[in-house]
Amino acid sequence: MTAGALLITGLVWQTRQNTDDTRARGTTSSSSTPDATASGRPAGSSSAADADPADEGAADAAGTPSPSASGPPRAHAYPQQRLDEDNSLYIHDKPGTRDDRKGDIRLSCKKIGCSLVSDSSHMVQMYADPGTTFEDCELFLGGAKEDRFRDWSLTAAAAGTEYCVKHPSGDIALLVIQLKSTAMWDTPGMSSVYVDMTVWPAT
Repeated sequence: MTAGALLITGLVWQTRQNTDDTRARGTTSSSSTPDATASGRPAGSSSAADADPADEGAADAAGTPSPSASGPPRAHAYPQQRLDEDNSLYIHDKPGTRDDRKGDIRLSCKKIGCSLVSDSSHMVQMYADPGTTFEDCELFLGGAKEDRFRDWSLTAAAAGTEYCVKHPSGDIALLVIQLKSTAMWDTPGMSSVYVDMTVWPAT
């Protein structure tokens, strides 16, 4: 009986010893692991001091939108330009009318009516609603490289009709008819047209 009691006592002591050792190992493991909240930030996060500058640069590049593409050139307005059969209209260099016929655009009247004509610039009549923009002109003038784009009849043009013009220098202009007086086209020197002109100089 004495031997049995000693055996039982030994087993109980061994079980307690194993339990104490397991608890001690658990406590040591917990104390060796940094507390996620001790630094005041979530586990897995890093402070600014620990961050890699290269990683920060990549993050800034990814989070910052790239600069937008440059917009259209600055527009210059030249309202109420009067074209007749004796003068002409300049688009490039010094925009506006001049007293001779050496400008970029002229008013030409024949027995079949009056037209806007040019020896060098290309023109396109815009048939959409008023409000043509630089981008519209740039788009529609992209294929205007034929001689037929240098002569536009004003027979069916009314107030508000718009024409895009491209000078060889790259300057783009928008002409908007304000007043047309071409009913007397059969009487030389009696026809005229007033246009508002906007010029976007080439950059």
